[in-house]
Amino acid sequence: MKVFILEDSDSRIEWFKQHFPNADIAKTAKEAYIYLENEYDLIFLDHDLGGEILVDSNKDNTGYQVAKFISNSINKNTETIIHTLNPCGAQNMKNALPHARYIPYIMLKF
Repeated sequence: MKVFILEDSDSRIEWFKQHFPNADIAKTAKEAYIYLENEYDLIFLDHDLGGEILVDSNKDNTGYQVAKFISNSINKNTETIIHTLNPCGAQNMKNALPHARYIPYIMLKF
């Protein structure tokens, strides 16, 4: 299974690596765009990047911008889990990717 993860928190990245050791991981939207030229089976998206909290979705370095990119890519129908703790950002991401599931990071269990 090919997995992509957008996450900037080192502690969360370690958790994801334990569950998906071969996943591709990006910490910024710019890095994500490069990875997302490839096709994935499962995508995890955070919203707030760069160490910021409750970020405006219109900023360039957000999961929302990545979600919009995905909506027009080969991954537009890929199973996607939005794991941000930013509820407004999550809703914006869901609007861009209606098929995505919103599961806050603290609720993720594998």
